[in-house]
Amino acid sequence: MPRTAAVSRIGAERSVQADIAGVLALLESDSTVRLVREDGSERVLPPQMKVVLRRAGEILGQGHDVDVLDASSDSLTPNEAADLIGISRPTLLKLIDEGQLTATHVPGSSHRRLDRLEVEMFRDSRLQMRAGLNASAAEARATGLFTRVPRKARGRNANR
Repeated sequence: MPRTAAVSRIGAERSVQADIAGVLALLESDSTVRLVREDGSERVLPPQMKVVLRRAGEILGQGHDVDVLDASSDSLTPNEAADLIGISRPTLLKLIDEGQLTATHVPGSSHRRLDRLEVEMFRDSRLQMRAGLNASAAEARATGLFTRVPRKARGRNANR
């Protein structure tokens, strides 16, 4: 399901996790992988596609979504950048206004573009920060320093 022209997000439901694991086992072997159509025609899977499928399968197998990004351009539209980071366009525009991300205007128009590398670095730093916070929270719960259950986990009617 394309989100923008440059970014597509793919997720895997639990019902296909076993199928993904089976395909990963095939991709991890050193043997040649062939794709066979119903009409009997077949093609050998190129090594580059085998690497891409293996990595995507590993991520999907862990229950995470995979973003497929068209890397043919060094710049992104605000919509593409927001999709890549996983935020809304208004939030992205706020980050630009606050100076956390840089956007340049396309000459002769009001359109803006963001540097792909800067957006990817920003996304990765957010992911690292989120992972660190999750690890800290898990450690605090494990050591008994934090015993309160978050409101979202308790449910809406728990406070009433």
